[in-house]
Amino acid sequence: MSDYETDNDTEYEEYEKDYESAAILAICGVANYYLRYVLKQEKRTSKLSGYQWLLELKEGNEMRFFEQFRMRKSVFNRLCNDLVLNYGLKSTRGVSGEEMVATFLYMLGQGASYRMLEERFQHSGETIFRQFHHVLSCVKKLAKNIIRPIDPSFGDTPKYIMDNDRYWPYFKDCIGAIDGTHIAIHVHQDEQVRFIGRKGNTTTNVMAVCDFNMCFTFIWAGWEGSAHDTRIFMEALRTKKLNFPHPPEGKYYLVDAGYPTFKGFLGPYRHTRYHIPQFRLAPNFRSNNEKFNYCHSSLRTVIERTFGVCKARWKILQNMPLRAKFETQRDIIVACFTLHNFIRMMDSDDISILQKFEDIVSLQANEDDGTTVRNGSTNSEINEWEEPRQEDVQAMEEIRDNIRDQLSDQIN
Repeated sequence: MSDYETDNDTEYEEYEKDYESAAILAICGVANYYLRYVLKQEKRTSKLSGYQWLLELKEGNEMRFFEQFRMRKSVFNRLCNDLVLNYGLKSTRGVSGEEMVATFLYMLGQGASYRMLEERFQHSGETIFRQFHHVLSCVKKLAKNIIRPIDPSFGDTPKYIMDNDRYWPYFKDCIGAIDGTHIAIHVHQDEQVRFIGRKGNTTTNVMAVCDFNMCFTFIWAGWEGSAHDTRIFMEALRTKKLNFPHPPEGKYYLVDAGYPTFKGFLGPYRHTRYHIPQFRLAPNFRSNNEKFNYCHSSLRTVIERTFGVCKARWKILQNMPLRAKFETQRDIIVACFTLHNFIRMMDSDDISILQKFEDIVSLQANEDDGTTVRNGSTNSEINEWEEPRQEDVQAMEEIRDNIRDQLSDQIN
């Protein structure tokens, strides 16, 4: 056999191999297409649709409904009607407004993923995504009307203070409490360093104000976890578009030692025991300043209780969606605080029900762990954000001293 014939045979064998490989790939491609698009098996085949499941819950036991959607049926109905009538919630051909709200509440209350919602409500991922964001946009509109003081003039002393001899009449001019809380979020790798909070994970530091009915009257979400409370607080006071509810003349909010004390904002005595757990270890007061700090801390815990209830009700605040945009996560936080207020206004007694399902006490304890990590802001931090005038500081210190002296005459 000549060299020419040998080369031709080799070339033909290689051609055959290439042809066979191409044929195999083509057959695999056709088979894959046939299995996926011609013989594909329906994914959502439950006999109970999302709407049917919702109807079953609405007609069934109150506690079962509460466990799934974190509110009573009457509050759910009121929320749906309010969102439809006043905030633009609209049904689609395949999904009612009620089912949209139920989907939204289920995600917030159970910390459920989009895939879990697809299975539970028997809709495609695209439909679930659109439903969730439609309701989210409506709740954001509700937030503007519900996260604010009920009485912007703060004319009356809160009933909570008037009914408690520990606080009345000493704190009669107090209108609420201010604090920050850290909520874990997911951020892009390039942003992680500045969002790392005091416990080492990526968080957003949310500033909030609440009244003594445990309703939020102001929130500001979106600050990086490394931001100091003082920085956020002073920026909130000077940014007019945020509509911070400034205390009128003679009134004040309670703040902890992480904030400056000046006119309208009453903090504790520094370098003195303050947090309630510290007093449990040694209950006897060592000074009149400690007496004041104990009462101040006890009254200010209203905001820690409020944070605790909100986080216990909405599990998504402990487990944000992994791939959600930062803006979406921020809006979810606002939505959770908004719905907390709505429930408090419609059904103020439901915390007793929530306690049957969630450990609220532990979450409240996490808000006030007695640490001193953020207690005491440095002069450089305050100077960066407009240090309060000395006369404003002295005016509030005089009020604090007067309350301390009154308490010392009553508390042994």
